[in-house]
Amino acid sequence: MKIDLNKLKELAAKASPGPWHIGHVNEHEDSADIDNLEECLFVSVLRRDQAFICEARNALPKLIEVIERQQTCLKEYAFITVPTYDPLTGKLLFSDKNLAREALLDCEKIVSGE
Repeated sequence: MKIDLNKLKELAAKASPGPWHIGHVNEHEDSADIDNLEECLFVSVLRRDQAFICEARNALPKLIEVIERQQTCLKEYAFITVPTYDPLTGKLLFSDKNLAREALLDCEKIVSGE
């Protein structure tokens, strides 16, 4: 599954603003209301989904911000080679291994759905 951060940002921007809350729980059915009193939004959903939907809506903007910030940081360090000190030889060792580059490639695979 491909994760389209731009699409998620667009959907979050168009959705009723958070925070969303769990509202009235229907005791006779397997449903409950999700509400956002600022927007007078009331949606009936399955009880087992209500906490997830509320938390996901409330967390999504911050999660997108964190992902974008981490990607920016990883891009800044992806091509910097940091030497390690070898105490036995007293020399600096340079390696092709770069954890930032590997992490950035891993993020790109996750976002692209690979």
